Amino acid sequence: GEVPPVPWRTVVGSGIAGEAKLDHLRLVSLGMRCWQDIEHYGLRIWFTDPDTGSILHLSRSWPRSEQENSPAATRRLFSFQAGALAGGQIVSQAAKRSADGELLLATRNRLSSVVPLSPDAWQMLSAPLRQPGIVALREYLRQRPPACIRPLNQVDNLFILPVAECISLGWDSSRQTLDAQVISGEGEDNL
Repeated sequence: GEVPPVPWRTVVGSGIAGEAKLDHLRLVSLGMRCWQDIEHYGLRIWFTDPDTGSILHLSRSWPRSEQENSPAATRRLFSFQAGALAGGQIVSQAAKRSADGELLLATRNRLSSVVPLSPDAWQMLSAPLRQPGIVALREYLRQRPPACIRPLNQVDNLFILPVAECISLGWDSSRQTLDAQVISGEGEDNL
């Protein structure tokens, strides 16, 4: 089928506020990425709002000299331990989102809290983030607009798939990538 046109305002981000208030929000963690370079170390934790499908992130960095005494997962962000944020859900009555998707939490008056992920937290997520299998993901990727006209999104290629079986698993140190062959979803072409 034909891909519908994307409005130019969407492509260039026209009309997007620098910050937007988010009231009565529940965010599900999608995981954490830790990094380091010569001078700094840091983390990025991704969250999604199950109601809207939007993806937000918390990012922080610190001087590398502090890493031995304070590993990234033990650092505190908005009064919460990073490891708890990465493995939980945020419930907030006073949060903000920046135009680039950065999440800012209010900490005064305890308007935000972190609770563990429920067993079905990722089951509540919808497409395009959560796909029923690799066949559906391939179809979605084939039909979406090209990257040059999609809105900038740091997690444009982040998807959740059910995994029935892992066929092979390997680490490519040159690309810093975990490669896996998995069986996901129904159908013949699900590898």
